[in-house]
Amino acid sequence: PCVPVEVAEGVIDGLQDDHPSLRSCALTCQAWLPRSRAHLFRTVHILDLAQSTSLRDILTSSSTLPQLIQ
Repeated sequence: PCVPVEVAEGVIDGLQDDHPSLRSCALTCQAWLPRSRAHLFRTVHILDLAQSTSLRDILTSSSTLPQLIQ
């Protein structure tokens, strides 16, 4: 059975500060991935050069992720 889009988005939006749950939602199905990513990548904290390099690699491999970061 399919979950209505409005219900799925409401669940994901309710988890906006729960990163482990958002990661699980992102892996649940393709339809949930964009909304989950939007919350996961809204704010990015870079603490060292290794994280900066990892973030650069992730962002250059995706055309949609860079526009999610605010």
